[in-house]
Amino acid sequence: MKGKNNNALRVGLFVFMIFALVATCFQTAAVADTKGKTWQWYPSTWQPSGVVWDRLVYISDFITRASGGRIKVTPTAPGMVCAVPEQLDAVATGATPAMVIYTDYYSGKMPLLSLTTNPLFLLNNTWELRQYIEKQNDGRILSLLQEELAKYGDVHVVGPTYYVLQMVMNSKAPIDGIDKIKGMKFRSGDVPVANALGALGASVTWSPGEEIYTNLSTGVIDACTYCGPADSIAMGFHEVAKYWLRTPLMGPVNVDYFVVNSKVWNELPDDLKAVVEAAVAAGNAFAEFQGFADNSRAWAKAEELGVTIVDWSEEDILKWEATVASFPITARTPQAKKPSRFLSPTSGNSGPIWRRKFSRNNIRPRPGHDGDDEGPCRRALIPSTREACPCFWRIRRPGQASCLSPAGPNRRQQQINDA
Repeated sequence: MKGKNNNALRVGLFVFMIFALVATCFQTAAVADTKGKTWQWYPSTWQPSGVVWDRLVYISDFITRASGGRIKVTPTAPGMVCAVPEQLDAVATGATPAMVIYTDYYSGKMPLLSLTTNPLFLLNNTWELRQYIEKQNDGRILSLLQEELAKYGDVHVVGPTYYVLQMVMNSKAPIDGIDKIKGMKFRSGDVPVANALGALGASVTWSPGEEIYTNLSTGVIDACTYCGPADSIAMGFHEVAKYWLRTPLMGPVNVDYFVVNSKVWNELPDDLKAVVEAAVAAGNAFAEFQGFADNSRAWAKAEELGVTIVDWSEEDILKWEATVASFPITARTPQAKKPSRFLSPTSGNSGPIWRRKFSRNNIRPRPGHDGDDEGPCRRALIPSTREACPCFWRIRRPGQASCLSPAGPNRRQQQINDA
């Protein structure tokens, strides 16, 4: 009996060794199959010039050089590979390997995606936006996005690509107050802004970025919200829209996503996957610096080019922000219920839920912030007479309570609620 058990043990070990040998052979063959292989990618994005385009060029060059040419990435202008609204489908079906997409364009098909950008533009800088997408609830927003796009098609999300937006309102006629919006024809592609414009009496349409200049010059639209001052100059908007609204900004920061067809991604060896992920991270740092620096210089340049800079009164700014915040993000899918819960405008007397969430989830204050109990403070006004606020990338009026003090953000939120 003992001999039979030993024989069975020997047979079992022999079978295990055969399986291990076969598995090793298959793995070696797979590595050999990709060792000499090269990939050709032609990613595009939604913007044909400016920091979003420059970031794509930077990422493409990084991947090509860091991979030693094993992945050759050639950035392509919007519309060259496919129309902007079809970029996600092109990746999902394998028609093209990679794209940088703006997910809010697809929220009509997948409502959850409206939560994956800057919801209601409540987040003021890329630090705050990164906490929301990658850190909040262990990166739940990013996980939900990956799950939703994987169900939609063969899509792998490499990572978010953040940028300093500072989106302005470019118009052919002066919009020097909120009451001037009524009856105007706008192009707007951001749901929170488009909702607010429509509520204030404007007619709102969407068109690809490359069509905005022509639509402004021919009178198809009277105004647009699309990009920041630097990108507006790069797009030539100063030639056809001579009035730019500086205060309030339509949107401070935003995020796109670098996506790759999942079959292509799974085919890549681990070292090339690491190269692509590092390129996206480096592209974020590049866009952060260039976007902020370019927009800081652009206002003076715009005036030199004949643009009239418009600033609204504080009363109109509060009305605008209240209008934007009056459209809560509603969850139309079971997955959307959890992340949308803290996006409600207020929660009793303790301030906005979204603000308290950041300060109470062991997220450290950003550099330059003194740890105000209310967490990241709301976008401040940018008056004609400027004084730098000690808070990271904030501006305040002379004599106004600093947004670092507890009185600052609380007073500001109360004003918005009253409006």
